[in-house]
Amino acid sequence: DDGHVTICTYSGLKESPTTCTDPATLQDDRPGHESGPTIGEARFYQVVSTQPPEPSIFFLDPISRSLYQFSVKLNIIQQFKSAEELPTGLATAFTVNPTRSVFVAVGNQIFTAVLP
Repeated sequence: DDGHVTICTYSGLKESPTTCTDPATLQDDRPGHESGPTIGEARFYQVVSTQPPEPSIFFLDPISRSLYQFSVKLNIIQQFKSAEELPTGLATAFTVNPTRSVFVAVGNQIFTAVLP
């Protein structure tokens, strides 16, 4: 509810149990922003990870209808917003396919773009 992230390292071994960092620190080196357990006003709703050659973790902020791209070490890479006006309402889902096309659902419409 507050936009923070928990990172867990899974272990199936009794001798070395699963460990978690709650909250994890999101590294934000953008001018005027601060690192911490959350990113400003963003409230993350959904997360998608992508594979090499540029493994990333993408978070959806449904209110601003934007995506945040992080490295696997939780360093912010960039924020993506539509250049065109989207319909009012929350973004309810998104995915990134292997060719780096992103699909975002707002209401009963799907929007697509190619990530740089």
